[in-house]
Amino acid sequence: MLRKDRKTKWGDFRYYPEREAGLITLNQGLLPEAMLLTFLHEFAHFLTVLMFGNKVRPHGPEWKYTFQEVLSQFQKEEIWGNELAKSIRKYSKNPKATVNTIPELYSQLVDIKSKEGVMLSQLRFEDRFEFNERTFVLLNKRRTRFLCQDITNKREYLFRAAAIVKPIQKFDNE
Repeated sequence: MLRKDRKTKWGDFRYYPEREAGLITLNQGLLPEAMLLTFLHEFAHFLTVLMFGNKVRPHGPEWKYTFQEVLSQFQKEEIWGNELAKSIRKYSKNPKATVNTIPELYSQLVDIKSKEGVMLSQLRFEDRFEFNERTFVLLNKRRTRFLCQDITNKREYLFRAAAIVKPIQKFDNE
């Protein structure tokens, strides 16, 4: 089922044990490749419930195994194109709960240009950017995320490298 775009997820799977039925929803605004990968991710949840029951962790070893098996059937370049197929093969070796933790794959699945922004990982330290109508400065990189400070309230926040942000141009007097 297609749904209005959600900010926090591209799709989800719900299992209804009383009906022994599942429902997969996908954001309607996804690019075709992102929609297919999201569907396969959610379909792996459905298969995991069928094979292991509904008491397993959502992205635990049972799901990971199932998702790897599903992805193994969809690694052809005719499906994804050459570059994306390489990224999908790499991702399938150790799939994560979300692709936005993997900037090189994420950037191939979203239309960054239509969002009028760049991935946070493309900025330099001390660069300023807008995110959700707030202004931040990029401070440094932690292990997998970036530490940023809200200019207004001085609070610090961790951002994923693949976060789409709008850079703010620096002027000579800054």
